[in-house]
Amino acid sequence: MFALFREGGAAMWPLLACSVVAVAVILDRALYVLHGRCDRGQLLDEVTRGYRAGGTDEALAAAHTFRGPVARVVRHTLMSVASSTPKELHATVERMKMLQQSLLERRLYLLGTCGAVAPFIGLFGTVVGIQKAFADIAATKQAGIDVVGAGISEALVATAVGLGIGIVSVVAYNLLNNVIDKLSLDMDLAGDEVLSLLEAPREV
Repeated sequence: MFALFREGGAAMWPLLACSVVAVAVILDRALYVLHGRCDRGQLLDEVTRGYRAGGTDEALAAAHTFRGPVARVVRHTLMSVASSTPKELHATVERMKMLQQSLLERRLYLLGTCGAVAPFIGLFGTVVGIQKAFADIAATKQAGIDVVGAGISEALVATAVGLGIGIVSVVAYNLLNNVIDKLSLDMDLAGDEVLSLLEAPREV
């Protein structure tokens, strides 16, 4: 592996940095996002049942048994209802959803940047490798494989590594964004449903 790294030339150092950043962000965001998933339907069923049985306190206790950004939006809504007017409550729910959205997307831009930049770094390594091959031809006045092999190998390794990092980063970025979009939709729906529950006349 180290020999392959050396063979790729100077472009391998920024590619190594991109790979480290990409892996770190993928692991960090995947754990955070997957840990934050919950069954929105079950959450709202439990909260509705608790609210109708014992009011806001019971609903809040039910919401505390769930984790993740959707549950946090629901809990924040329930905790804010006593001290807010209907208009203020809607505004505070929107702020909470924006906060949770920003936490979900935290550092994700780094992954997108790695996915976009890595192939170009690999292309830069390709140009350097080809330039090296032509320099060797000029120095030796020969064009055999023994002369240009090192430069061509450097170009191909840098290209392959850059494309590999770019592909993995873009795929992971899109998958994570897809999960985040679903969580964002769940937050919107859960917030609206809890607001509707709180605004409706409570059954006694």
